[in-house]
Amino acid sequence: MTNLDKLIQALAQHSAYSTRASTHAVNELLKLFNTQTNSMLDKLLILLFELSDAERAALMAGKYTTPPLREIQSLINDWQSDVGQSIAEKFDEQIHAFAAQEAQYVTKLMQTSGANAGAVAGAAVVKAAKSKPVMGGRLIDEMLSSIDETSRNILLNTTRQGIADGLTNQQIVQRLRGTKAADHID
Repeated sequence: MTNLDKLIQALAQHSAYSTRASTHAVNELLKLFNTQTNSMLDKLLILLFELSDAERAALMAGKYTTPPLREIQSLINDWQSDVGQSIAEKFDEQIHAFAAQEAQYVTKLMQTSGANAGAVAGAAVVKAAKSKPVMGGRLIDEMLSSIDETSRNILLNTTRQGIADGLTNQQIVQRLRGTKAADHID
């Protein structure tokens, strides 16, 4: 086996590893998001059951005029803040670890192949990656910061529409959770 063949084999093996590692990282983020969301939805269901018809109409109109409605608003706002912060922290932890490992691997590979390459710091890779647009001109930090606001809007819109459509509290929460058949992503 030639050196080129060994290099190709090493890169293919590493590519498979990188795919598994990044999939695991995404799954960890989803697990964190789902855990926090399910906890909030359990509390929301209880609060929805306590609402009068007038309070349901006020909630549908986005008016938080009574203590139970303000409690719902507070629950959603706290969830938004908590989920946004925890996702950003977990992502930052994962991306730094992944970048450090990738930088070390590439440096070692280059040195083993005889290339004159200096060491690259994982933090430098992360900083460079965060300074360039990745999807639709958006920066990584911008994408992360919008997850909580987007999720909050979906939660509020689905709840209001469920009330407007005459759904039961359980049906509203089920729409928010998604179905098991679709792995709760619908």
